[in-house]
Amino acid sequence: MENKLKSYFQYWGKARENEVGKYEYHPLAYHCLDVAAVGKHILQPGTRRSADISFQTGLTPETVQILFVSKLLLHDLGKFSTSFQALIAELFKKLFPEKKSKRYEERHDTLGYVLWREVIRNEMAKRNDNFANILDMLIKAGFGHHGIPPKESTRHGNAPLRTISFFDQTDIDAASEYTFESLSILQSLPFLPEMDKTAKQKIKYASWQFAGLAVLADWVGSDSKVFSYPCKEPLTLAEYWQDYALPRATEAVKVVEWRNKTVRSFSGMKDLFPDISIPTPLQKHAMETRIKPGPKLWIIEDVTGTGKTEAALILAQRMMGAGDADGLYIGLPTMATANAMYERLQKAYERLYAEEEKPSLVLSHGMRHLSQRFQKSIGLTEQTDDAVYGKEENARSYCNEWIADNRKKALLADIGVGTIDQAILGVLPARHQSLRLAGLYRKILIVDEVHAYDAYVEHLLGVLLEAHARNGGSAILLSATIPQQIRHKLISAFRTGLDTPESENKQDDNSFPLVTQVSSSDIHVWRNHIETGLKKVSRMEVVFIHDKEKVFDKIIQDASGGQCVCWIRNTVEDARKAFDELLKRGIAPDKIDLFHSRFAMIDRSRIENDVCHNFGKDSGPRERESRILIATQVVEQSLDLDFDSMISDLAPIDLLIQRAGRIHRHVRDKDGKVIKTPQAQDERLSPAIAIFAPEFSSQPDDSWLSDEFKGTAAVYKHTGRLWLTQKILREKSETGGWTMPSDARILIESVYGETADAGIPEGLQSATICAQGQKQAQESMGHLNALILKNGYCRNSAKIDQWNEDDKIQTRLTEESREIALSVFRNGVILPYADLKEYAWDWSTLSVSLAAWNRIGYSLTQKYMAAVEDLKKKRPRLKYSEIVIVTERSMEAFSSNKPICEYYSPRYGWGASLKEEE
Repeated sequence: MENKLKSYFQYWGKARENEVGKYEYHPLAYHCLDVAAVGKHILQPGTRRSADISFQTGLTPETVQILFVSKLLLHDLGKFSTSFQALIAELFKKLFPEKKSKRYEERHDTLGYVLWREVIRNEMAKRNDNFANILDMLIKAGFGHHGIPPKESTRHGNAPLRTISFFDQTDIDAASEYTFESLSILQSLPFLPEMDKTAKQKIKYASWQFAGLAVLADWVGSDSKVFSYPCKEPLTLAEYWQDYALPRATEAVKVVEWRNKTVRSFSGMKDLFPDISIPTPLQKHAMETRIKPGPKLWIIEDVTGTGKTEAALILAQRMMGAGDADGLYIGLPTMATANAMYERLQKAYERLYAEEEKPSLVLSHGMRHLSQRFQKSIGLTEQTDDAVYGKEENARSYCNEWIADNRKKALLADIGVGTIDQAILGVLPARHQSLRLAGLYRKILIVDEVHAYDAYVEHLLGVLLEAHARNGGSAILLSATIPQQIRHKLISAFRTGLDTPESENKQDDNSFPLVTQVSSSDIHVWRNHIETGLKKVSRMEVVFIHDKEKVFDKIIQDASGGQCVCWIRNTVEDARKAFDELLKRGIAPDKIDLFHSRFAMIDRSRIENDVCHNFGKDSGPRERESRILIATQVVEQSLDLDFDSMISDLAPIDLLIQRAGRIHRHVRDKDGKVIKTPQAQDERLSPAIAIFAPEFSSQPDDSWLSDEFKGTAAVYKHTGRLWLTQKILREKSETGGWTMPSDARILIESVYGETADAGIPEGLQSATICAQGQKQAQESMGHLNALILKNGYCRNSAKIDQWNEDDKIQTRLTEESREIALSVFRNGVILPYADLKEYAWDWSTLSVSLAAWNRIGYSLTQKYMAAVEDLKKKRPRLKYSEIVIVTERSMEAFSSNKPICEYYSPRYGWGASLKEEE
């Protein structure tokens, strides 16, 4: 009887319609206990995460757990507001027949913080002031359980939010009574000493972990399959806690299988990579080098083909075996590189763990569902829906959606592979960023192609490394062409997270290959020079061609001699024109392919498969003979291609090195057949890269990249670096070309070194200054957008209050684009271009720059308007897509191989007619 008199039991926390259309509900007090019970399990003393947060904050594991459980007991205080309770009119009338509703203008998480700030905190301070102060530093991490910190003022920050606008006095009294009775079920609240500035700062850093774990606890604690309702009989808070909340939380945590897997200790190369009989020097170093204790940063620099990925996995398994980590996340620059890495890892990831374990491997990027190899692999179940309350979401609509979205889910999997964007969102003001950081906890962050980013992403990567180091994480960065100044910046960022002083021993700075180790247990940065892992010292002849006619002559001559040839162009338009010209010059259509980014996904996938078949590792004389590929930058990374002859448009030195890595990539005989005999020599003509570039001038003017090279100047705006590239390569060509790996460092530093720009001629200084300004602007945007981690989990951790959904936060500073959905109009209905059963609309899309879209000037005729409007209503995914009508679906179009509208063909891709482009 006494329990029924408690005012807080009058408030509902979760609700849904039953079979007869009536609402049943779970009391708010019970729901808060459910979530807190899950939190008690998550930060159980004795777990690694509890121990690490204890070490980070200086608090005992028991105090860490009590603080976490306390803030979860209060996480939904905002639901005590009349404004929230009135969201379901039927329940409000039943539970509060005498009350008048209030307008629901702020979300319940913000309302909870307003109530805490104005009322609850003051009452708690009277009972335990120091505990109240510490909880105050963490409380926003509890109220932010839907992924964004609570607001502290009105939208424009003009005035603070007030309790009286959303709660009446009975709400406040009920919330206060619940608060202190719920806290009383804990054994005791610790009386903590007053904290100094340093100790408070540690708590603020830890708040990011508390916030991510709160999101997870709320999701698990909202599963009505486990925490069923309505409760059959009223129970006191203490009874419900012991008899229902804690036992069900144990069951719920088991369901999600969120536990550390048993790691297999590294026992040798054959165990991890059975197909590798002889490790490269780099891999051997990874097997034998001393691994220092504590969080570590490794930077591995070596040329393509020396086994950097395998070396990183060897280091990772050794660190995991030593108890430094439980899993991996591998971040790559593009979806294509992520797909390729995912396929490689499928053969090895299970060997990182004990035989009885079933580790999860998840692919993480926007189009991961189109990867045929991708499969769901983490044990987080869907939940039964609760009601959606007005504009208020339930736990599933955000939390379960978060888990179900594998771009984000990869960070909770044992092994995640995806674009670096998914990890970088952890340090941007994006919804659920805290759960991303929590997902990276005790994972080794491996970033491949670390040289491939602009100044914006480079800065954000530094902030991510700082956050990861501060949470006790380790990272491995891989690159074939990273400039020294970028290496130093990333090392500095990681050391900031370790709170260790700047102290570098710069010996071997110019060595290559190079392995760098930064450790929390040592103030020094240790570098080890590694012998080359190339089967032979690789000399690449460099030839410059200044006349496009001579490029065509070389392609035809080399192909006529039986070689397979690739010309990498810098723009799609230039690639399309070159492809068309070669067809006009008599190249057989079945002997030439065009590959660029402006194909619909269905056609791009087909072309990529054909390219890999004809030029890949397993291609033979029949596929390769006299075949020509005209491509853009899409062949620079991820695809394992091997050409006999290559021409490249002039590009920055690092990209030319990448492109040249596709020349004689595998050892073959003179006919193009792979030679598998160990230590065999390639029997083809000596490797050479021909570079299509303007005439070199020691004193060029601003017209140096005009006429045929306008596209190159538009893509690579730092023309000074193009000039520096041509300068150093001309010098190398006079001595027979470059030699890898001995020339790698001088090639990169001649173009990207700290003093390199000083050597750019006066005539190119204007473009250089513009490029430098653009880089500074990119870095400034990185500073502006990155979270200020030292502020702790709160709204003002963003320099401007720009918290938003993750798909509205920029992880790259790219040109504005348009998504195009190719469609066929038949019998009054619009069908997807891709003739597939699953994800047909995704397979029918392509992306182009806004400028490229505007150049076309495409518009739908009135005939299709009604059908397009109906399509977008049925397919919200296409709401912002440009619908373009074509005449045939993909299978028919591929068979006919003709243009299917004025601007698209499965052979040429998207673009204005070639005549219009002239």
